[in-house]
Amino acid sequence: APTLSALAQLGLSRTREYDADLQAARLSGDPEGLARALIKIERMQGGWIERLFMPRRKTFLASLLRTHPTTEERVKRLMTLPLADPLYQSLPVPSMPADIPPLRRRLLWWIRGPWL
Repeated sequence: APTLSALAQLGLSRTREYDADLQAARLSGDPEGLARALIKIERMQGGWIERLFMPRRKTFLASLLRTHPTTEERVKRLMTLPLADPLYQSLPVPSMPADIPPLRRRLLWWIRGPWL
């Protein structure tokens, strides 16, 4: 029973990753950009020596034991999503009151000069 529970939890984790990708694509409005970022992150994993001497080496993990879906599958799903307006563009822009006085404070100093 603990093994089945662990496998179910790993499956749930993969599902949550897909949901997170979908929400990120909705928020940014650019699923293709998110897919490119995932590919870049995948490419940069591992040390530079590993990338230099073993560029195509993949570590094998059974698909049931993965906590995340493969990058290829995530990219494939993201590329099927349509481009849309970013979610943040539909939010109202808060207005600033015009009667706020300018902030006046004395300049702080430290050994090398003004603290900016």
